[in-house]
Amino acid sequence: MLKVGMIDADLIDNGTRHPNLAQMKISKYCKDKGHVTQLIFGDLLNNLEEYDAIIISKVFNFTKLPHQITEKFPEVVNNPKLLNTSIIETLEDTEPKKKPVLSIGGTGFFNDGGRNLDPCIEHIMPDYTLYDEYIAKMVEEGYKESSFNDYKYFSIGFTTRGCFRKCSFCVNKKYSRCKKHADVNEFLDETRPGIYLWDDNILACGKDWENILNQLNFTGKPFQFRQGLDIRLITEKRAKILSQSMYYGDYIFAFDHIEDKDIIIKKLRIWRKYCKKTTKLYVLCAYDPHNSNITLSNYDPELIDVINTFERIKILMEHGCLPYIMRYEDYNTSKFRDVYVQLARWCNQPQFFKKKSFGEFCKANQDYTKGEEYCSAFKAMTDFESKYPEIAKKYFYLKYENENEYDLSFNYGRIKTEPCEICIINSITWDSVVASKTDEWLKYYYEKTLDLYCLVRKNPTCGCRTNSEKACERLIRALKSHSISDIIKLIDTFPYVSIDSAFIPQFGGDLSYCTDLLIDVLKECDAELSYETLGSKLYRGKNNKVSNTKFGENHAKTASMLDLAIIKTSNDPKDHRKYVLLSPLGEYISKMNIKDRADIYRKLILRIPIIQQLIIHTKEGHVYLSDIISKSGIRHSTAIRRTTNIKKLIEFVSETSEKDVSTRLEMIHYKREN
Repeated sequence: MLKVGMIDADLIDNGTRHPNLAQMKISKYCKDKGHVTQLIFGDLLNNLEEYDAIIISKVFNFTKLPHQITEKFPEVVNNPKLLNTSIIETLEDTEPKKKPVLSIGGTGFFNDGGRNLDPCIEHIMPDYTLYDEYIAKMVEEGYKESSFNDYKYFSIGFTTRGCFRKCSFCVNKKYSRCKKHADVNEFLDETRPGIYLWDDNILACGKDWENILNQLNFTGKPFQFRQGLDIRLITEKRAKILSQSMYYGDYIFAFDHIEDKDIIIKKLRIWRKYCKKTTKLYVLCAYDPHNSNITLSNYDPELIDVINTFERIKILMEHGCLPYIMRYEDYNTSKFRDVYVQLARWCNQPQFFKKKSFGEFCKANQDYTKGEEYCSAFKAMTDFESKYPEIAKKYFYLKYENENEYDLSFNYGRIKTEPCEICIINSITWDSVVASKTDEWLKYYYEKTLDLYCLVRKNPTCGCRTNSEKACERLIRALKSHSISDIIKLIDTFPYVSIDSAFIPQFGGDLSYCTDLLIDVLKECDAELSYETLGSKLYRGKNNKVSNTKFGENHAKTASMLDLAIIKTSNDPKDHRKYVLLSPLGEYISKMNIKDRADIYRKLILRIPIIQQLIIHTKEGHVYLSDIISKSGIRHSTAIRRTTNIKKLIEFVSETSEKDVSTRLEMIHYKREN
């Protein structure tokens, strides 16, 4: 029996969020052979002679090795290739005079990662207990236990290896293509609630990508590809399957080069048609700007890189996506280092990025600074602005909520309406709907790939002759002629999808605040109302400015999900408020009597994404709202409030004489009993 020491060099030098997969596999192999393994950290580094063998791994080339290692094993610096040996051979070569024997590996030592693990180690269940002693020690020293969730709650592995792109900045160039590596069960620990994948490019894996996603979904556990996904390989089929998967957290892609602008815009449009969850894209900056294919006259290469970075951020804003700035190490020597730092601070904190422009973010930092000196953010902004005013003017005051083309037509339950584009895909137009003698098109309305909003913002050259009045008249006629049960049968054909918090309605008190009262207020005013004004009129001025704004916002969003209102941004670039106006359908319903309105509202509620998903789940039996809402990422206290709202919506729909509908909706429960 041998005592084997495992050193995660990245953990010791920098601290890492993730355990080292290779180390866990080696540890499991050693234990299966009857050896004892221990993760070496802290004071244990002072007693290296106690181990028969030491295995060191590091992922990053900037990671520094502990001085105890470099002093005892100078060859790890002078000639590391000698130590990149087979683990099996290392464990066999443990004569007392050579004790301890050292073996090293990983991309931190070798550009290509060095020697592959022996197949019998590569394809073994990881030792998920390897880091337990370290975690316990850190918690004892005062670290939050939640800081180690990635160590404790996720199965980790590769289902594929390799990528055909061979990006110059990527360390994973050992393979020329992507190929199947392992089944999920090879590394799946059933006791762990989630799965992390380290695949380089899953979507490049021929026909295997679909089978792998099916395996992952079959586990019933949420999963995430930690390396990100290749947006350039997205197709209609891949977008549909991936967006319907049990994905954990945000979907993450990459936008590394401005040269990929056209294809990424094309693929984002496909992706956003299917995905309602938050989507991030890595934005690489400060990487070899001298090799940029984009040439801008009168600008040096480093400045071009800054411009290209801002341009990519702008494109992502327009498509309702979040950028995540990845600074290549050369940013430290760039003349624009301070700008890159502030860009990362702004973009990588969504709570700031969604609400403030870059200029507003830097100004806010200055406002929090005590004293007369400029803070680093404000100084970086003003220095750049004084030297390059035309660039600052173009990019510094762009706001996510203003640029986001998906904000009105996509958010709150709609798919983005690119004028004419949706109609071309489905071969369904409002002209054909109005002329149709059947109501087969109604499915598209509930699927939200047929949207009345396209008649508001349609391209004048599209050739569609139908006006909003005629479209609404045809829609209402179809809704009146179909029962709630009929509509539920349509919804039953829809796929399961993950629901983002933005698609879970919230309203105060009575549903009438986002139906009859809201319609009457907007009709009476005959104008676009800000959230604050709408809230004040709905609540009759009983609240303060902040409360009125929130009240107006909540009810406007719910009304938008019901297709009764439109939310838009002011045309004035200095006015960042949102404004609410009646939708074509809201205008049409305003002329109907109260009884007919109630019947239509019940059917429009079935357009709300969370309601649709609850109904779809009842096909298989009883469903718990708490199970679905917990995956949306909202806080527990918020989930409780919105549960009340959803319950009111379901109860309102249940107030029908259709017994089969009531029976179906009774299968929806709101909280699991402990």
